[in-house]
Amino acid sequence: MSKNFEYPYPTHTHKLNLSVKSEPVIESGTIQDDDQLPLVGYDLYDNKAESFKFNFLVNCPSIDKSLYEMVININGTQSFARLNLSCEKINNDDYHFAYEFSKKDWVGDVKIQALLVLKDYRTPSIGIAFKKGQKYGYSKEIVLRFTERKETSGSGKNLKISWVDFKTSMCDGRVDSKLKWLKKHKNDLYAIDYDNEDPKSKFPLVYLNENMDRAHKELLKNRRRDNKTAQTKKRAVLFNKIASEVTMSLVMEALTSLRKHMSSDDNDTSEKAWADLESWEMNVLEQSSSLLEDISQTNYKDELCKAVDQDRSYKKLVKNLPNKLQQTLQSSATLKKVLQTRNN
Repeated sequence: MSKNFEYPYPTHTHKLNLSVKSEPVIESGTIQDDDQLPLVGYDLYDNKAESFKFNFLVNCPSIDKSLYEMVININGTQSFARLNLSCEKINNDDYHFAYEFSKKDWVGDVKIQALLVLKDYRTPSIGIAFKKGQKYGYSKEIVLRFTERKETSGSGKNLKISWVDFKTSMCDGRVDSKLKWLKKHKNDLYAIDYDNEDPKSKFPLVYLNENMDRAHKELLKNRRRDNKTAQTKKRAVLFNKIASEVTMSLVMEALTSLRKHMSSDDNDTSEKAWADLESWEMNVLEQSSSLLEDISQTNYKDELCKAVDQDRSYKKLVKNLPNKLQQTLQSSATLKKVLQTRNN
């Protein structure tokens, strides 16, 4: 039965572990939400089944459960449905809840989260839940995607971002042997993989390190939408730092590739050199015109090819690029264009 809990409130919270099984069986993956944050999710729109039964198991040790109730929050971002449904206690530490989703009832993204809420009013204590329905514990969000996202003009497909433990190569709950190379970067915030083997998308992949220091990780996983608090302001700075560095790497990789193709004996024209680029390299360069100074917007591709083929003009492009990127931090439109280039 649906409940009208009054949450969220800013309180001390307890982390919950939420695991999911689906019928029919569907592999989970990484999905980006509207804030471009990577979440564990399930793409359901391509599946032939008309309904899906999901079993949610919540683990919550070391808590006085007589004071709290475990609920599953189901939030339809486009379906405008929000449900808070009670879980069944199956042993001292575990709770279970099953729900069947029908394609005819849901569209867009549906976010799932386990919440531990206070059953009744209790004596107030600083930083601790005390009002009925107040949130004391929560799990990570899981996304069910019922509708394929449509491209908007000028945006294209987003750069794929995934959380990976660089130390153990753990991604989406399992060890990926192809990611063992990340171990040498185990103390870094992120890494870029230019050797993407996904046949659907050859765009480079960006990995965020689950093993990064706690302060940075909490900032990046802070899901508050406003930018008024000290934490969300710090998050914006950190996002801009990563976005600008990733953009710099992508643009430099694309410029280097274009310069190599221009110097090849097989390419005697700008048109041939441009055609030999990877599709993501073409799109990055097309979206980076405001970052590359002194390149005429008229005949942009031809002018850029000529510039990278000459040592003096190429060095000037590279020299000015970091400063142009810093200027874009005042308005992130250029960064968004580069990180959301169309990958045909």
